[in-house]
Amino acid sequence: MLITTQLFDFIGFFLIGILIAIIFDFFRTYRLLKKTTAFVVIIQDIIYFFISTSIIILGVINILDSSMRLYIFFAIVLGCVIYYIFFSKYIIKLYSFLFRTAKAIFEFIFLPINLTLYIIVKICIFIKKMTKKCCKKFFYVVTLIQNLFKNIKFKTKDKKIKEGINNEESV
Repeated sequence: MLITTQLFDFIGFFLIGILIAIIFDFFRTYRLLKKTTAFVVIIQDIIYFFISTSIIILGVINILDSSMRLYIFFAIVLGCVIYYIFFSKYIIKLYSFLFRTAKAIFEFIFLPINLTLYIIVKICIFIKKMTKKCCKKFFYVVTLIQNLFKNIKFKTKDKKIKEGINNEESV
């Protein structure tokens, strides 16, 4: 194998190391800007693992024709280290800007929908309160009517009992 071929292979895997580090900074920036749970971090780590593994495997297949060399791992690690020393802070700032811009655009696009939903929710809450007040009054009226009927039944029974006692006394 020629030295120039090995040099190009080394540079290719050096660039793969930089690419893997850029993808890692994407996930890292997302975690910095948005509070994530442990479960989400685990899912992101699994996704990152599959992405980086796929990139390395495709690199081995395409660049080295499926033959492994020890220097490719050194090239990947060197690419990651050089990236983190010189470029990481700038890429994180870029990702932060892009995430914030995307969030602002997303909120601007969905603002009319959010306002409409907000108004609908407020109307539903108002209707719920009014229905609850109305139902309390309705329940109160029904209870009063029910108590009236109970009192009328007792009074009629009392009258019949008193009339029956009076009839027995007169006999």
